Amino acid sequence: MCGKLGAYHGEPMMARWMLKSGRTGFYAKCIEAGLVQSGDEIILVEHGLNRITIDEANRLMYRNRDDLPGIRALLEVPALSSDWRISFEQRL
Repeated sequence: MCGKLGAYHGEPMMARWMLKSGRTGFYAKCIEAGLVQSGDEIILVEHGLNRITIDEANRLMYRNRDDLPGIRALLEVPALSSDWRISFEQRL
């Protein structure tokens, strides 16, 4: 869990609170610098082959750690971070 948000807000417990709430979010890649304003349209330009939600990934990481079929499906996601990939591979 990334501690940058907690460091930014001066709250060391923030990462734990986010994890407990299940609202951990995701990172997005910026392809082109620019300004985004309230009301601007954001367009999804690509879906991954495996449409696994953040909630599903969190479920497998933190709650249902022995769901081997789910872990195998998540490992098929190319965008999965190397740290998470290693953690899931060690469970198989």
